[in-house]
Amino acid sequence: MLKRIREDLSKIKGSEEFKEFIELNPESYLCSCFLFNEANDLWQFDFYNKTNKKITSFLVTDKIEKSDEDEVFRKDKEDLTELKLDDIKIDLDKAFEIFETRNKEKYENEEAEKKIVILQFYKSLIWNITYITKRFNVLNIKIDAIKGSIMEESKKGVMNFKV
Repeated sequence: MLKRIREDLSKIKGSEEFKEFIELNPESYLCSCFLFNEANDLWQFDFYNKTNKKITSFLVTDKIEKSDEDEVFRKDKEDLTELKLDDIKIDLDKAFEIFETRNKEKYENEEAEKKIVILQFYKSLIWNITYITKRFNVLNIKIDAIKGSIMEESKKGVMNFKV
């Protein structure tokens, strides 16, 4: 999967949309990659603008799609850390194996209805994997993308989230 992420990022960086964006926002850098549903296999690439503290996203479909700038979804106001794909040692397939092993050991083998994956820097470079399960639970495990260790994990019922 890491190969696919690199290929998509290369397509984005080679596109006219990105070239125009980076010319106007030279201080922007990749801060996360987001996959909402493994079945559709569409990765969103988020670029953080250090000057205005906003994110612009790109998506590779049959063309390159660019979103409008958006606010950062983050509690603290610190700058987001640049995501360097060359630092990743644990591929997403291995991260899913680690996730599934923990799921079987500790969480009664919750079955995913939806899978959400974020590759980001959170204390270190991580695969942030969330399953929304058929039992209406949200199972989240953050896996270090360099060492393969579990950094944090939680299981909460969907009804525990406040809108």
